[in-house]
Amino acid sequence: MFTREEIRAFPLFDLIPVNLDDRNLLLPDGVPVERQRARFIVRVYRADGLPKMNSSIVANVKKAFTGEFKDLVDPYVQVSFAGLTPLPFLIQLSYLSPGQRSPAKITSHFEIIFQGKTSVKKHSYAPVWNEQLVFTEMFPPLCQRIKIQLRDNDPVNNTVIGTHFIDLKTISNDGEKGEPHQKVNKTKKKVISIVVGFLPTFGPTFIHLYGSTRDYSLIDEHSNLNTGLGEGVSYRARLLVAVRTEITDNIDLAPSEVEVEPTFPINETAYGKNEEFFMFTTVLDVTMIDKKLGDKPIYLEISIGNAGNTIDGHNQTTRELSDSDSDDNIDYRSLLVPPLWIHIPYFNAHHVLHLVEVVTTTEATWQSTTPPVKPMTNDRLYYYLPYWDNKPCMHVRSIWPDYRRRMYNSNIIAKIVDKLEEGLSEVHSLMDLEDPGGERKLRVVLDEVHTSCARYSSIAKGNGSSAGMGKTKLDKERMKLCLREIVS
Repeated sequence: MFTREEIRAFPLFDLIPVNLDDRNLLLPDGVPVERQRARFIVRVYRADGLPKMNSSIVANVKKAFTGEFKDLVDPYVQVSFAGLTPLPFLIQLSYLSPGQRSPAKITSHFEIIFQGKTSVKKHSYAPVWNEQLVFTEMFPPLCQRIKIQLRDNDPVNNTVIGTHFIDLKTISNDGEKGEPHQKVNKTKKKVISIVVGFLPTFGPTFIHLYGSTRDYSLIDEHSNLNTGLGEGVSYRARLLVAVRTEITDNIDLAPSEVEVEPTFPINETAYGKNEEFFMFTTVLDVTMIDKKLGDKPIYLEISIGNAGNTIDGHNQTTRELSDSDSDDNIDYRSLLVPPLWIHIPYFNAHHVLHLVEVVTTTEATWQSTTPPVKPMTNDRLYYYLPYWDNKPCMHVRSIWPDYRRRMYNSNIIAKIVDKLEEGLSEVHSLMDLEDPGGERKLRVVLDEVHTSCARYSSIAKGNGSSAGMGKTKLDKERMKLCLREIVS
């Protein structure tokens, strides 16, 4: 048994010169010393839906002098990719414990973070870059995450608008690319070669950024949410990006500065079509409201991205303003219809379905807020909104890329797994009771799994045969992986 005084240690630091050699690099178990070089290419195409990042007071002053009104944000994208590389010096950490004559030494290398950024697009809520950032690093890399940050260029301090992390493990698969896995087809009696593994690939697709509230303030108490610390509370923007990996044969190529190059724009419709989505909700009860909020009327709001956000949502760019004949100050509430109410003394799905038919016939884009209602209380501790039998209704109609096929694929596989686990649980229960029907139940479960897998394989191959429209490389590689796992 050790006391706190006995385990106390004193750290000492030493810098030791070493030869610049990969053999000096401390590697985790399973990572070979000799690794290939790879080029990780992060392509940044465009963004939209950005919030205001400057005070409107300053903008009004500039407009008074110049007569021009400009977007209150200067965005650029910063990409960080970290890797461990041998340097011409080490940092040696020594611990000297009481009663110990020679210190225990731990030697480690520095972690180098490669960081690059796109050009700055001045005054744009919907910037277009069409640039790519190229990182040269060992493969497989020791760092498994790419950090993408949308930032606002400011003379004093560059502010983070939103942060997204891409885990390389989720966009790649282990196994050497091009190495075939041979399997014998018993029915046709021939060998099938299946390619195992694929390099990190992602997109082109939109990543949605969430963080602090969109209203601008000099002191933002929730600014940490914009850096990826915690779950964001508000939609900040969306960014169209892609990631591609290329293995290079030049093993002497050392990691260098990040290269920023122009890239060609893409046809977004080739990777997914846009569909109109309609979201409808009925608020049944609002309770447990803190007494701090009980003095003023309260209303609720639903939104998808910026669609439905009537307070600090869509910021119209100067380009949109120049293309329209409307005034500078556009009242987006004019797009809304009067608040909808539904009388539900006993909640019934028929009432909701009937109301959806009524709402979908209107020309309004959305009615995303409920009428303000003064909270009530019975104990002066918690408050509620007195909706009683008249329930407020909200709806939002907006256009987004249709990625439902990805959810369908995951849902089918998850359903097969759930049915298998449920069936095996019943089999175990029967076997624990020494019921002779356990064996028969097991056969039924296995037959159901076989039938479900065959049905999934048929559906997946049918979707794959309808050309590659609307599918990224990652979609195709994941489909191959799913089919291989299902068949095997």
